[in-house]
Amino acid sequence: MKYEYRRRQILESAKKIFARHGYHQTTISMICQKAGIGRGTLYLYFENKEAVFTAILEDLLHKMNEHLESIINQREVQRGKKGLKHKRIFNNKKEFFDAHVEALEQIFLLWMSDRDFTKIAFEMSLGVSKEFTKLRKEFDQQNIVLTKHLLDQWKAYDFVQQDLDTELAAIQLRGAMEKVVTTYFFDQDKSMTRQDMLDLVNKVARMNLYGVFTLPEGE
Repeated sequence: MKYEYRRRQILESAKKIFARHGYHQTTISMICQKAGIGRGTLYLYFENKEAVFTAILEDLLHKMNEHLESIINQREVQRGKKGLKHKRIFNNKKEFFDAHVEALEQIFLLWMSDRDFTKIAFEMSLGVSKEFTKLRKEFDQQNIVLTKHLLDQWKAYDFVQQDLDTELAAIQLRGAMEKVVTTYFFDQDKSMTRQDMLDLVNKVARMNLYGVFTLPEGE
């Protein structure tokens, strides 16, 4: 069996065990039993339980930011000799809104397709150890930078306020999105259908783009 295939098998098995039992309650024996291997085989790939969890966490966080980056690149504003070149031009606010819904849907589908992935990335990666917390904070910072970049693109399209502090907005959106995930995927002990997810995506998109308050200008 090829090295990378076996390593991936161990990580997928460990991910399910960690998500079900938590970091501290999970043991090497539990991971080995799930993967159908002996302890000696696992130690050929990973030094200890912490190394297994670190590999899972790094993989998950990288996948999430890579996903966001791919969405950004679909709408990248490129500067060339003849000025701005848009990979995708929004002709009106509806097109812009639909594109934002599509992007959110891709992200939510990623979370929904693998609950173990989502649980580890959002619930278990903080507070377990200083090293895991550091990894998570690095991911958060990368995510904020990517989101700020996306908001700066939207400024180029003139679809957000020109005086918007995009870094502050990115931080706020990051925190709000995490709370939405933990509330609708974990706090409420119920299964979410695809239609439930789509409804949630539309609500989040509307709040992101149109806000909450309806105060007249200047009040």
